[in-house]
Amino acid sequence: MLRSAAAAWVGPAGSRELLRGVDVELVDGRVGEIGAAAPARRGEREVDASGWLVLPGFVNAHHHLSQHLTRACSVGGDLIDWLTELYPRWSRMDAELAYAGARAGIAELLLSGVTTVSDFTYFYPRGQARIFDAQVAAAASLGCRFHPIRGGLAELEAAVGDRLDDRIDAALESRDELLAEIERTVAAHHDPSPEARCRVGAGLTEKAYHDPGLMTEMVELAERDDLRLHTHLHPRADERELARTGAHEGAVEYLRETGWWSERLWVAHGTQLLPGELDSMAKHRVGLCTCPSSNARFGMPIAPAQELHLLGGHVAVGVDGAASNDAGDFVAECRLTWQMQRVRSGSGPSGGGPSIAEVLEWGTAGGAAVLGWPEIGSLAPGKLADVACFDLSALDYAGAEDPLDAILLCGIGRRPAFVAVAGEPVVEEGRLLSADEAEIAREAHLAASRLAGSAA
Repeated sequence: MLRSAAAAWVGPAGSRELLRGVDVELVDGRVGEIGAAAPARRGEREVDASGWLVLPGFVNAHHHLSQHLTRACSVGGDLIDWLTELYPRWSRMDAELAYAGARAGIAELLLSGVTTVSDFTYFYPRGQARIFDAQVAAAASLGCRFHPIRGGLAELEAAVGDRLDDRIDAALESRDELLAEIERTVAAHHDPSPEARCRVGAGLTEKAYHDPGLMTEMVELAERDDLRLHTHLHPRADERELARTGAHEGAVEYLRETGWWSERLWVAHGTQLLPGELDSMAKHRVGLCTCPSSNARFGMPIAPAQELHLLGGHVAVGVDGAASNDAGDFVAECRLTWQMQRVRSGSGPSGGGPSIAEVLEWGTAGGAAVLGWPEIGSLAPGKLADVACFDLSALDYAGAEDPLDAILLCGIGRRPAFVAVAGEPVVEEGRLLSADEAEIAREAHLAASRLAGSAA
């Protein structure tokens, strides 16, 4: 039981309200009663939440844990420079290294209030498929809810392939290996139940324009096992040209032709989507995960997240942290999302972008929607008891009146006071409960050094 919370953001998505001075019951893995002076149950632990803002746990809808050991590389370059430098290093990744990187990445996210992580590892060097299992084990060891995408790299981006020649080709999985691994990981780790701690999805980092059969077979697997699909989609000018060389009108049209363009799919970035493509996304319920820090690092345009939201589409937020963001602070990502959308929308009565509450919706219920997991992302009776609590009495928030505004505008870098997944505490007083943070950091530093050395 969370007692006497200063404020709690409760209710279903789209109609939440900020209640003050309430108790929030967490019982049997779900949210129980919410109200003033809720009765205590025998043997129930009571946590003093006075001074706290209680939120639904954040849902990070796009991440790359396998890249955590290569942060702050190729600084100042564009996306192609960055990929060209890092593909050779990633080709040396193995399960042991991936476990260390995943533990560090997930720990960072938990310590910013994230309770569900959707990871998109897509480069599995041939013979290293157990990277996926290592990441699942890392998530379980820290207590977070996990939605990993068993991704694939069908072909290098054209510009990257030109620079690397055939140095990476031998490390790429074949299409048959990829399809077999999707089936294996689903059988081994996918739990379709509402209370699941791990659900598996399928995806490709870039569309397989030269192998539409692979695209359709992945859809068939997704439909058979009721999986979500995920991919990157800006779409950049070079991708539009690549689609045309394959006799397709464009990236979106190709996704539609191959059966991907449906409510099963959510895409990351969307920085160069056109108005007609946004209309189609809303119509077909294709989700968008915006990742502003990553896009800003590469000097890319601002994603039209607010436009899709106004069309009734699903919008989520992703830290993309172990990749080009290089950080794992979800609150900071939501703050930048709000700021960038204001820049894109313009100020004044006809613009201004989304409200802070809307961006927090994207970071909670929006993430739940794109993952197809309605039991998370909301703080309401009967929902899964995933919560993130921030101490509003801290110095960072002094002088702020509205708790929701304060959490996004004033508290960047402030760790949550309390985080629970299925009602089980995983963070208290800004500290991990299930692991030693110093040990996680030490192992990640060692793993990063080993990976750098092996790629030299």
